[in-house]
Amino acid sequence: MENKFDSLLLNGAETGVLAVVNMALASGANVNARGQFENTALCFAASGGFLDIVETLIAHKADLHLKGYCDMTALHLAARDGRTAVVKRLLDAGAGQSERVLNDVLTVASMSTGGRREIVEMLQKWRLQLVSPATGAEPNARMIKAAHDGNVAELEAALNAGASVKARDDRGMDALSWAALRGHLAVVKTLLSKGADPNSLNSVGWPPLGQASGQGHLDVVRALLAGGARASHAFEGGKTSLMCSAHQGYVEVAQALLEAGADAGMRTDSDEDGVEGQTARQLAAQQGHGAIVTLIDGFAKR
Repeated sequence: MENKFDSLLLNGAETGVLAVVNMALASGANVNARGQFENTALCFAASGGFLDIVETLIAHKADLHLKGYCDMTALHLAARDGRTAVVKRLLDAGAGQSERVLNDVLTVASMSTGGRREIVEMLQKWRLQLVSPATGAEPNARMIKAAHDGNVAELEAALNAGASVKARDDRGMDALSWAALRGHLAVVKTLLSKGADPNSLNSVGWPPLGQASGQGHLDVVRALLAGGARASHAFEGGKTSLMCSAHQGYVEVAQALLEAGADAGMRTDSDEDGVEGQTARQLAAQQGHGAIVTLIDGFAKR
């Protein structure tokens, strides 16, 4: 049976009135009650940017992972609506403990009107802190951990001990993928010289070049291209490395890719309704990266 104070809680959270939220909770409202579009009070407060109410709901053990509107959690909604302080608080409280969830929230934040640059950068840093390879004494595990850490000496020791550059960890990541993601140029060069595949895909379908491009690691991008990485390789969702750099606003990376022959006309996959995907230029324009739009236009005229 629905508690009569649940609607009071939801209304207080949606309108940003902390006194109403406190009264409803003190009167026995269910902190995880659902309202319009299946949103919880935490979803409403996060979307509205009401940090004091978010704090109160977290203190009352609100479930951070419940989904409301369009299957979005409070973290998704806060990121979508540009609520930077709320995003940080939810992350600190444990809302982003899954790499897949963080990737999903990053997409929501990135595709919001005008982009949410500060939030995107926060989520990217959080994701990098969260993900790391498993440790172990055997050569392959040592090699992958060394690639993640940027430790060339340990990498070479592991290779000399029999590690294979083709080995993958429990995330489906090889050493080159970790080094590219982290921006460790010396490790990338060492692995390429030992025969690592510059076009290998990790467990979610991303090549090293895409990971380096999305993080703005210009020197690594150049090394991968020189080592045989395909500039126009389409991967997960029809993305390309050029799209990743264009979306994030990394002009020099986009230029390096275009100079290597990246196809600016490629599009992301059409959505489930058949709506045509986007080009790198469109992604850059959507995020307000005018320098990349100009760059792509310049290459188109050559």
